[in-house]
Amino acid sequence: MCETANPLTESTCSACGASIYQSFGAEREEGPTVAPAAALRLALLLPGLGHAKAGQGLLGMMLGVVMALSLIFGISLVALGRAPLGWLLILIAVGVYLVGAMDAYRWAQGRPDEVLLRPRVLVIVFGFVFAVLLVATFQLVGQNG
Repeated sequence: MCETANPLTESTCSACGASIYQSFGAEREEGPTVAPAAALRLALLLPGLGHAKAGQGLLGMMLGVVMALSLIFGISLVALGRAPLGWLLILIAVGVYLVGAMDAYRWAQGRPDEVLLRPRVLVIVFGFVFAVLLVATFQLVGQNG
C-alpha cells in the first residue's frame, strides 16, 4: 500500500506492516458485495468476473489472464504438434477455471481463509506456464534448426 518493494515470500510489508494481499485486492474490510451463488455463476460465465463482483477485481483479472494464456498457448501447442505440453497447459487452464470459480464463491461468502488461488499461487502457476512455453520453444527451434 505504501509502494515499498517486498519479496513474494512475505505476507506483510516490511515498511508499513500492511498485508501484501491488500495491493491485489485479496483482502477487503467490507462485507461481501454479491451473493455467493451469483459470484459462482459469474465466475463460470467469465473467469475473474465472480472475483470482481465479490470485491476482488485485480485478483480476478490475474486469474482470468493466467487461465486465458494457458488455454490459448495450450491449444496452440497442440496445433503445432506438441500435444503433451499443450494438453498440460489446457489442463492447467481448466483447473484454474474451476478452482477460480470456487474461490469466487468463497470470497462472496466472506471465507477468504479458504481461498486457494491467491496472488502468490497465481504467480507460481504463471511461472510454470512460462517454463512449459520455454521448453516447447526450445523443442520447436531444435526441430526446425
